[in-house]
Amino acid sequence: MRTVLDESQPHTAYVTESPDVLYQRALGLYTAGQLNDALVQLFDGLGRAAPAEAASERYAAVRALLASMLEPLLLHGADETLVRVLLLLADDPAVPVQSLALPLGGLLVGAPAAAVILQHAPSPNLPEAMRVLTAHPLVQRVLPRIVVTHAPAERLLLRMREVLLDMTVGDAPEAWCWDAVQLIGCAAYNGEYAWRESPREARQLAADAALVDTALGVAVGDAPSIDIAACAPALLRLAMYRRLSATLTHWASLATIPPSSFGPHAQRLSVVLDAHVHERLDEQRRSLAIEQLALTSDEGSERVRAQYESHPYPRWVHPPSARVTSIAAFCRELQAQVPPPTSQRVLIAGCGTGRQVVHMAASFPDADITAVDLSLASLGYAARMVDTLQVPRVRFLHGDLLALDALPDTFAIVSCSGVLHHLVDPRAGWRQLVQRLEERGVMKIGLYSTAARASVRAARAVIAPHGLPDTDDALRSAREQLLALDAAHPAHPITQSVDFHSLSGFRDLVVHVQERTYTIPEIAAELRALDLSFLGFQLTRGVQTQFAAAFPKANASRDLEAWDRFEARHPQTFSGMYQFWCAHASSTRAPSRPRAPGVRDRP
Repeated sequence: MRTVLDESQPHTAYVTESPDVLYQRALGLYTAGQLNDALVQLFDGLGRAAPAEAASERYAAVRALLASMLEPLLLHGADETLVRVLLLLADDPAVPVQSLALPLGGLLVGAPAAAVILQHAPSPNLPEAMRVLTAHPLVQRVLPRIVVTHAPAERLLLRMREVLLDMTVGDAPEAWCWDAVQLIGCAAYNGEYAWRESPREARQLAADAALVDTALGVAVGDAPSIDIAACAPALLRLAMYRRLSATLTHWASLATIPPSSFGPHAQRLSVVLDAHVHERLDEQRRSLAIEQLALTSDEGSERVRAQYESHPYPRWVHPPSARVTSIAAFCRELQAQVPPPTSQRVLIAGCGTGRQVVHMAASFPDADITAVDLSLASLGYAARMVDTLQVPRVRFLHGDLLALDALPDTFAIVSCSGVLHHLVDPRAGWRQLVQRLEERGVMKIGLYSTAARASVRAARAVIAPHGLPDTDDALRSAREQLLALDAAHPAHPITQSVDFHSLSGFRDLVVHVQERTYTIPEIAAELRALDLSFLGFQLTRGVQTQFAAAFPKANASRDLEAWDRFEARHPQTFSGMYQFWCAHASSTRAPSRPRAPGVRDRP
């Protein structure tokens, strides 16, 4: 649930002696349910510290705690201190910048300039309101790096994009207009152009695309001269609305044109072409070099593969944060009385675009990772990101989870999150994973919850009469249907999911070609059938605390019946997925010491 930070509530002021005191005090308030007080303490503490000190390693835990608390919040106003602290978080490489998406969305919509921009009647103050809003330091530092997840902020940006389209056609606009075009283009690109476009906008974009394609076609034909600089405004406008590789026939030839050829727009288009052209070509080259494992003739696998070839998921930019440990130490935490596995091998079955690969590599620096996926497009993206982030010892394989018996090795850790529920026969795929797991290894599984996906089922029911969308335009139309629903509609909660706000995320979340869901008793039955022992769910600290209060018995965190009762009371507990760890039952039959509930902050 999204919460609004209420700055009108009274709070207690403290003089913070040290970052550790600040952290413990804020954490205590948060655990006690006093979120507003906890946030005020963190903002005050970081705001009072000298800038260099607030950005230092001493305050790293404080910054991380504040970012985690802010992630589900809307902020409706920002004084100088709040802005300064938010900028501090935005510049912290250890803070996932996406955690600032919702706070920024609230600030955007609540800004005085937003009211002017959203007026139905044209206002003489509109250009100045646009300039002021796009010049805000938070907007400039955060917006190009996030997926916008606040529907009202999306509507505001849609209006700003429409205004900028008009402002940049015709008379020469001021330089700030083009900076704003690039800024909003980056935000739209991050969401894979999930935002709708009007017929009037589409006509202008068609004219821009024709202009650029004609020029590029001439360039491909080795014409003696071409005024490519004249295409720069059209390219920048197109990049606000669409992927250039999906819009222009000759998009690849843009890679051969020096950025300096675009005149005053050279720097802006250098950024655009890196994302739209050079990275895309790089991914295509890398995908062709991926080692082949095996592809089955399974019809269900082929449907899933086709979806992820056209919409690789997720399109991520920033690496996830990780807790560094060793495989041996991690396995000892999960299975206290069982000797850890001896190998350093990790298998990620269904690695997609590689975000989990990077997370596992950061969590286990000594690991040798094998990552398998059905989609070459996804693997190309993953390979590019792994190389960009200089992640060592990763082997990518193009193949089917159902063909893992072609691998000669077993693995200390096997991870398969969000994959099995897309198989026609999930147990057959899970059995393949079990066969690849070392005797004392551990396995992470992620499965959809029947209870938590009630809003997804409601959303599919809304869309189903028109058929499940699979093209970009059809996906945009389906999103618009859901965004137009009343807040009381059972499908409305789906619009608050991060995945709802990107095309590949929306397709994966709402209109996947094939999926099933599970209940906790069904998971228990699968574990018994595969002779696996349940080791615990991976959950936030808040949920763990809530569960421990409801089920204080030692080792209750491994009691699936207790979790089933807990989910019945709190049906959105597993809205992300059931993420849990398990192991061969034969390796866990020795009694284990009592543990804290749940599995915390795991890879």
